[in-house]
Amino acid sequence: ANARALTNCELLALGISEFSRILKEYPDFAFTVMRFLAERLARMTDLIETLSLYSVRQRVAKFLIDEAASTDGTRDILKRLCKIYPFIHVEYHEKKDGFAAAAKRLYLRAKCPWVLFTDSDGQYVAKDFWKLATYIDRYDIIHGAKLGRKDPYPRRIFSIFFNKFANFLFELHFLDINSAFRLQKKEVVDQVLQNVSCMPTLLNAEFLLRAALENYEIKQVHIFHRQRESGKSRGLPPHRYIQEGMQAVKGLLLIKSSYRHE
Repeated sequence: ANARALTNCELLALGISEFSRILKEYPDFAFTVMRFLAERLARMTDLIETLSLYSVRQRVAKFLIDEAASTDGTRDILKRLCKIYPFIHVEYHEKKDGFAAAAKRLYLRAKCPWVLFTDSDGQYVAKDFWKLATYIDRYDIIHGAKLGRKDPYPRRIFSIFFNKFANFLFELHFLDINSAFRLQKKEVVDQVLQNVSCMPTLLNAEFLLRAALENYEIKQVHIFHRQRESGKSRGLPPHRYIQEGMQAVKGLLLIKSSYRHE
């Protein structure tokens, strides 16, 4: 936490001589900061360069990023990348308001005919985009299902139970319902998203379930998943597994009920 605060608030303002002093007096700390920034920049640059499909003049796609009150240097990296890549558009927020709110903003901001949604923590492999893009002429949604998931064991167990219960309840066969790596038609996003309201912490799961129940054509594709190299996930802390599990079950039943009455 101290390293991240210094990286974001002070380190960039220090002169070369001052940083040299820190390097001499606290070499381990200095190298930790440098390694963290290098890894973060490499991950984000890899994602952007891999998904850059055409030259700048020909490119019609945009990279939309929602950043909220980060304290680990992310905002500075994004500003640097925006100068290099004109197709990156970042919306900054001074307060965090949760994953679902950020995801909805991104979906609504998208204007292209197809929308690729993905996390930015480096666990998804950017080149797997091409596995999904192969099917855009035949499906409304191409959903990436993680192979060899690299999340902590408690989260994997929670996911197994959630997927099995949801598949049983709706008679579906998805391997990874809440995966955040999927390619979708914008018109489908606009139509389905307006009904997503039952599972705020599992927005992508509810989106996929509703799309399946509304008979959109969905293709499931296996994708790779990498170990998180820096930072840690705060989306679902271990002490909230039971609470969130109960909320997830309640949300699934509400979704089922909403279609039963139609």
